[in-house]
Amino acid sequence: EDSLRITRWSEIIDKIYRFRDNYIGDISYMKIDPAKYVRYKDIKDLDIDKPQTPSTSDGDTTFFVVGDRYGNVIGFIQSLYYPFGSGVVAKGIVFQNRGAGFSYDKNKPNSPAPQKRPLHTLSILLVRDYEENALYSIGCAGGHWRPQIHTRIYENIFVYSLGLEQVVEAPRFIYDYSEKDYGLKEIIIENYLRAPENTRYAIRYLKKIGGTGAVNILKRDLRNNVVAVASDPRSEGVALSLN
Repeated sequence: EDSLRITRWSEIIDKIYRFRDNYIGDISYMKIDPAKYVRYKDIKDLDIDKPQTPSTSDGDTTFFVVGDRYGNVIGFIQSLYYPFGSGVVAKGIVFQNRGAGFSYDKNKPNSPAPQKRPLHTLSILLVRDYEENALYSIGCAGGHWRPQIHTRIYENIFVYSLGLEQVVEAPRFIYDYSEKDYGLKEIIIENYLRAPENTRYAIRYLKKIGGTGAVNILKRDLRNNVVAVASDPRSEGVALSLN
């Protein structure tokens, strides 16, 4: 049922974001090995403080993926990052304002410090499907929501066995872990889904398509080298075949 799934998902994601904000940052300053916490059951019982998480904002990320006849697959993701970059330009390149990604809290792996790298949101999902002998390259615009969107796309492929177009078109919901002025966390839901009732979260319905990320995906069948691509209707992307 949509409502139960949305509630349980939001509870899990809240815990994971708290874990990230308390323990993840520049690897030179981290006190844990993140590889030991790749499963949710490894972090669900941790006593995690409630950090001051950054609020979400309009996105400015571009992702595209290309595959050729020789078997190469390249994913490219880039962002100006809040807003119009840093204003610093070198040889025509506008530097990103990634310093905004530092934590507001002190004494965290992601707290500001000289020669320290801030937490970064850009990532691409590369998945090898050994059962179907296929390779997927998946990326999206989504900022801090990106891991949720990647997980949702992965789930649509490997749990629900949807076709490539259905994978990106399927209704989505997003848990927004940044507290609003009224002190509640939000669940952002597209109109096609049933919202949970009697929840401790605020529910925000999207009246039009968009607002839950923009996904592009490529699948290469390694048995016959056939490439399939799909682009999210929530954005202005397009899937093209070029000769």
